[in-house]
Amino acid sequence: MVEGHQVHRTAASHRKLLVGKRFQASSPNGRLSAGAAAVDGLILSAVEAHGKQLFYRWTGAGGDESERVCVHFGMSGRAAATRLPAGTPLSALPPPTATTRLRLWSPDEGLMVDVSAMTVLHGGPEVEAARRSVLGADPLRSDADPEALRARVKQSKRSIGFLLMDQAFFAGVGNIYRAEILAASRVHPDTPAATVSDAALDRIWSFSVRMMQDGFQTGSIVTVRPGEATADPAARRFVYNRPSCAACGSRVVSWDIAGRTAYACVGCQPAPGATKAASAPSTVVPFASACAPPTAAEAAAHPASMRVPALKAALKAAGLPTGGKKAELVARLAASTPVKAERPRLPVPGTAGLVPADATAAAAEKAAAGEGRNVEHVPQGAGDATAGGPPTPAPKRTKRRA
Repeated sequence: MVEGHQVHRTAASHRKLLVGKRFQASSPNGRLSAGAAAVDGLILSAVEAHGKQLFYRWTGAGGDESERVCVHFGMSGRAAATRLPAGTPLSALPPPTATTRLRLWSPDEGLMVDVSAMTVLHGGPEVEAARRSVLGADPLRSDADPEALRARVKQSKRSIGFLLMDQAFFAGVGNIYRAEILAASRVHPDTPAATVSDAALDRIWSFSVRMMQDGFQTGSIVTVRPGEATADPAARRFVYNRPSCAACGSRVVSWDIAGRTAYACVGCQPAPGATKAASAPSTVVPFASACAPPTAAEAAAHPASMRVPALKAALKAAGLPTGGKKAELVARLAASTPVKAERPRLPVPGTAGLVPADATAAAAEKAAAGEGRNVEHVPQGAGDATAGGPPTPAPKRTKRRA
C-alpha cells in the first residue's frame, strides 16, 4: 500500500514538474474517458496531497480551478513522469500499460505522465471536498490539528492500533508506520484508545510527524535513525516484519487487526490487561527502559524512570548521598528536586523546508539496503522525468496484506 509520505513526495515532484503547464489528456484504458476529455487542453494549476489521496486541480475556461482529478493509488498504483523529445505526437508515445487510466502529454515540454491507481475520479471542487471531508489529521500537512485528533481518539471505543490505520483519524499512516510509531511510543496496538494517556498520545503524534517527515525526505520508511542506540545496529525498522525488537532485542509478536498484521515488542509494548475501552484513562509513569530511555524532562518529572547510574550521578551533582537501594535513591532525588512536569511542545507537522531526495537516489538507497519495492511501494519510478523511456512496471500484488 502506498503510504502518505510517498503520496506527498509525488505531489511535491509534480508541483515542480507539472504545475503551470497545459496538457493533452487521454484515458488509454477507457476508465476515465469523460474526465480526460474534460481536462484535455487545460492548465494544471495545483497538486495537493492529503493522507493517501492526491488531488490535481485544473484551471477551466473561466479562469478558476473548476476541474479536479482525485487519485488514490491503492496497493500498487503509479503516477510516473517521463521525458521524451518535445513535439512527439500523442499517437507516437510509448504504449501505456493495461492499467493506465490517465495519460498527460505536454508536447512543448516533452513531458508525459501516466497515472494508474485503484481510484481515479473526475469532477468539480465538490468531489475533492467530499473526499477530504472524511480524512483525519495528516502529519505531513501544516493544517493538521493534533488537539482535535486527541479529542476524537479519546471518544473512540476502538483500539489505538485500529485508529492509526483509520484514515478518518490518522491520514496517511499505513501498516508499516503503524507498527513503528507505536513501538517507538511504547504503546501496545490493542490498548483501548480512550485509555491512552495524553503523554502517550503526544508521543504517538510526535513520532508520526518525525517518521513521516523522514520518509518524505528520504523516500523510504527508515524509522531507526543513524546513531540511535539499538540492540541491532543494522536495523532500519524497530518491529515491522522482525522476529526481535531492534531497540531492546525482545521477541516481536504479530496478530491480525481488521485484516492487517499488527506487530509489538513484548518488552517495549506490554499488552493491556482486561481493560474495557470505556474505563477511565490512567496516568502513565515512565519506567527505566534500556530501549526507550526518558528525556531529561521526563527523568526530572519521574525519577523512577532513571536507571541507577543516572540516579547516582544526579544525586552526586546535587551534593546528596548516593548510597542505598533504587527506591531510596528515587525518593531522595524526588524530595530534593520537586519538578512540575510540563507538557512538551509537539513537533510542527507538514513538509515546509524539507527537501525530498529524488526518485533515483531513493531507489538506490533501498537497493543498497537489499530492499525491494515489496517492502514499501513507491508510486514514482527511479529517474522519473530525468530520462527517456516508459515508466518501469508496477510490482505484482501479493495476497497477504501485512
